[in-house]
This record gives sequence, structure tokens and C-alpha cells, in this order.
Amino acid sequence: MRKDFGVRLECEICGPIYMDQEFDPARDPDKPYVSKSGKQIVYPPQQPNFDDLLGFDTKYYDASDRSLVESQLDEICTSILNDKTAPNASGISYPRHRSHILFMPEGSGKSLLAREMARLGKKIIFACKSWNQAFDKYDEFKAYGDEHGFSVDLFLSKDAKARRRFGVGVARRVTNDPYRIGKIDNEKSLSKFKDANPNLSDELIRISWNFFTQDELHTRDYVSEGDQPELSNANPLFDRLTSTHFGKNADILVTTHAQLRTISQREQYIPRDRIIWFDDPDIWDVIDIERYDPKRWPDMNDDDVERRTITINNRRYFRRDAGQSLGISQEQNTCVYTTTESVTKLAIEKMLAKRKERYVVHDKMNHLFGGRISILGTSKVRRDLDGIIPVISRLLEKQGYNNVLIANGLATPLNHSNNKGNNKLKDNIILVELSIPHPHEILTCYDALGISPGSDGNEMGRAITLDRMHQAIGRNSGYRWAGCECVILADSKYHSYLIENVRYKIDRKNSVLIDHTRKMSRSERRTTDSVSDFVAATETLVTGINQLVTDTRRIRPAIKYVFQQISDADKAILYAARLLRSFASHADKDFWLESEPDEATTHLEQCYKGLGDWMLQTCISQEQRECALNEYQPQEERDFLLSH
Repeated sequence: MRKDFGVRLECEICGPIYMDQEFDPARDPDKPYVSKSGKQIVYPPQQPNFDDLLGFDTKYYDASDRSLVESQLDEICTSILNDKTAPNASGISYPRHRSHILFMPEGSGKSLLAREMARLGKKIIFACKSWNQAFDKYDEFKAYGDEHGFSVDLFLSKDAKARRRFGVGVARRVTNDPYRIGKIDNEKSLSKFKDANPNLSDELIRISWNFFTQDELHTRDYVSEGDQPELSNANPLFDRLTSTHFGKNADILVTTHAQLRTISQREQYIPRDRIIWFDDPDIWDVIDIERYDPKRWPDMNDDDVERRTITINNRRYFRRDAGQSLGISQEQNTCVYTTTESVTKLAIEKMLAKRKERYVVHDKMNHLFGGRISILGTSKVRRDLDGIIPVISRLLEKQGYNNVLIANGLATPLNHSNNKGNNKLKDNIILVELSIPHPHEILTCYDALGISPGSDGNEMGRAITLDRMHQAIGRNSGYRWAGCECVILADSKYHSYLIENVRYKIDRKNSVLIDHTRKMSRSERRTTDSVSDFVAATETLVTGINQLVTDTRRIRPAIKYVFQQISDADKAILYAARLLRSFASHADKDFWLESEPDEATTHLEQCYKGLGDWMLQTCISQEQRECALNEYQPQEERDFLLSH
């Protein structure tokens, strides 16, 4: 026994842990300990760390005890509800409330604060990033509202009504501007609805579609002049804002960011008593530029390019119309922006400051423990190698590990944007593929935020990656932890940075670089004996891809299954090209080039080429096959679209 630390505990995972016999929580509240009251900082009993108990600086809060976060939410709620109006610096004549930025951990209950305000009698318009998220929030709020006496409704577009009725969205005509939504193609849309609903008659689908119209938020039946409340600066436009005549007048209206962007264009107006809640926008919702790439937009003439783009630091960007900036059409309302991402928080602050809006940041970001989290470093997540990751996820599922994959650019149902706000993954193991952001993304963020790159130019890339990792971890860990693991496959170049800056308690002993060195045998692992079965199985598959491709009885059904889960034909094409690139990169050969393709000489090269040829013949159609081969090209020449 070590005298200076008193009681010695033995953990099968972490080894000896020493605790101070003299420790008195009432006398020394700053020391870490397991608190029955739940108000003090504690360390995870499932993964104690000796360095932490010796005085490691980072303090972790027990996610199983919500007393701290609930007090923080109460404080924020009071601040928003008691906020006073003041003259606005942006030149708008009427007084307005401040905007509020809520910066809190994943799963902390930011969206629950909106429903609590509705219970207290406030009117909320709750905007999500996507319709799928909006539908989930509507169901959640509706059940709570029925129980607590307030009403909830959806504020839908015509496309959203199709999604609710037929399960798929509309088909749109192609535009040559990322900020312009193409017009709906009726015939192609009807074909999509039919394909998704083979049991419905053509006539029923067509009649239903013809009845769908976009919801009206405001009617033109204004109240009489005598009923209007007195305004500080009379203006017919703002008189409309106080009208009580709504097309929809529920206590909570659930919609999307895109719907609110178009409010002013459709001459619909929101009463000032509505609180506008922008739930978890990501960086691309907030910044108003997007990279212009001539390969992506070949049909634009010089006049269009000059008129619709802007040059920043010798780089050309599309620019969003000023009236479409997030929240600008709701300047007369109290706006709440919630985020868990440091880069997005900075972007929101920049956006509001540029518009000279008053705002307050509620920074309640804490470090949490809850769950078993491992961060594995590997080069296999790079864009020329990562096509195999969905196949590995399927093979893990076949081994009995019920996992959900979160990844970008791999045609997965969940990516690093649409996983936000998802409360349904806590009962699943989560596998996260985390590659380095594309250089175009990094440069766009620098230019949009007016920040110059640092000495190595990678600060923004690391920050974006860290935000994405936290977002994914929060799906089943921290406040949402219910016993399932979260495993991150991160690029080995960023691995040490993510380990140093993660705000969740992780399994540090098994958060290691897993790629084999030349001296390692096939069966060796770089994790320790304390590693979980799922992490060990993941490491074996990721580092043993060369062995995996030789076992066609295992890998072919897994590949076929992955393609069967891709409902979008364009995504299937892009994924097929990505998988070919993965096979070629692992074999270090370009087998599918149109001119001068490499020959397969070794047995392993023949296995990779044979698997790619089999995939092209079996998993996609002839038309898709030709498109996939057109998309396939060396990494440095691939189209910018493939990186998104």
C-alpha cells in the first residue's frame, strides 16, 4: 500500500487506484469524488483513470445526474423570458429583443427548453435542419403537449407533405446555383412516389399530390386598425406582425430552417410574440458562401458567374441572397440558436455581429463522462481508402454487434450533419468514420469567418473534425448513455489532437493508433488486453482488409447488403466509385482507368480486381455501372462533389 494515497482499489481494466482515506467531501468540495447528491464532479466508475485521481486538470461531470444541467436550463429560460427590448443598432426602427446562442453538450436538453417555454404559455416556431428531424421533434412535442395542455403543429412545404404521405421527397429540376432550389418536376416526382408505394394506385397518388399545397403561416385577414396594439414607430409592414389571424396558430409550430428562409419572399409574416428556435444548425446553414468550382457548374456563363459569385482571398464563391441569411427575416422576434459545435457558435456570432444584432451567448459547455468511448487512429478513413468502412460495419453486425455507422460521403443513412438531434441511437453501438475535412471546406470556413490560417493551416480542419466527433459521440454517450459503446475511427494525423481535446471521458488505454507497422504480424493488436470485444473486432477488420478481400464468401454478401440499403441511385453511383477507389488504393493499382489500366499480377491484386468487377456486374445496373466508371479517377483529379 502506498502511504501517501491511503486506500488501494484494484480494477481489472485500469489496475491499481489509490484513494485518500482523509478525504471529506463536505470539507474539500473541489476534489473529485463519487457524489450521492450528484452535484459534485465525479469520475466514471466504469473507466477510472489513475492520472485523473492524481489531479488531472480536466473536470468531468456525471451525465447520469442532470441536476447541474437542469439548473443551467432554468437559468437560460429565465434569461430569455425576462429579456427586455432595446433600440437596434442595425437601423431597424422598432425595438427588439436580443438573440440568444445556447452552447451546451449533446443531449443536454436544449430542445426540451422550447417545449417548457410552450408549457409556460410562450409561442414557439421550432426550426430543424431537415424534415426527418422536424417530424421526429413534432412527434416528441405532440406527445408532451397533449399531456401538458399546449398544441403542436407542423408548418409544411409541399415537399414535406409528400414525405409525410409517400415516404420520399419530390424530384426537382437541376439548377446551376447551390442556393437556388430547382422547381418541382411533377412527373418525376409522381414516379418516385409510385416506386416507393407500389401498393397505392396511380390515380390516388396523383389526386393526393394535386391537393398538396404549401402551408400558409399568415393570412391577409388582418385585424382592424382599432384592434392593433400601439407600436413605438407606426409602420404598416410591422402592424401586420401583431395580427392574431394565423393560417396555423399552434403553441409550437415545427418546421425547417429552409422554410423560415423563404418567409419574407412569400409575403408571410410572423407575430412578434413568437420565439424563433433554430435547432442545431451546422456551419453550412450559418455561413452564406459556398465554393464555386467550374467542374461542378460547367453551364454557367461569365455574366452569371460575375453576378452570383464573390471573390475572397483570390477564391471565388457563390453567395447566398442577403434576405436568405439564417434568421434575418425574423429580426423582429426573439431568436434562439442552439449548437454543440465551437465552429458553428463562432459563425453564428459573426453572422449576428455583421447584422449589428444584439445577442448573448449562454456558454454551458462541460466535460462529461458516461459510456465507453474509444478513439482509434487509422489511415483507412481517408477518402481513397474509406469505401470499405460500410462493409466492415455490416460484417460487425453479422458478428452480433448491432452498430450504426455515421460517415460522410459513403451513402450511409446517417452522416455528420443529419445525425444531429437524433435521440433514437442510445440503444445501438455507434461506429463513426471521421476523415479530415476537404481542403475546400476548410478554406471556405476561413474565408467566411474572416480568419487567417495559422502556422500549419490545419487549425480549422481540426476544429471541424472535433465538432463532428463530439456530435456523433453524443448520440449514445454522455447524457444519452444507456450502456452501448461508441467507437471513433479517426484519421491518424488528427488522432493525438482529438485525444487531447475530447470533452468526453474516453477509454484512453485503448484509444490508440491501430494501423500495423511492417514488423507486426497479422494477428497482433495495438489495443490492450482490457479492450472491449467490439473494439477488438473492429480493429481486426480494419487492419485485416487484405485478408478480408480473399474471403469472398464473407465479403460479397456484405457488399451486396450495403448497396441494397442505398435507395438513391445517384448515391449508389458515387459509393460504387468510392468502393472501386478503395480497392485500387489498397492494392496500390488503378485497375479501372479508361486508358492504360494497371494489370493484376499478384494473387492479392487479383482478389481486389475480381471483387470490384463482381460489384460492378452484380450490385448496380448497367446505366449506374457506366456512371460509376466515369466517376472513378485518381484521387487528385476526382470531382469536388465526391468529397461531399
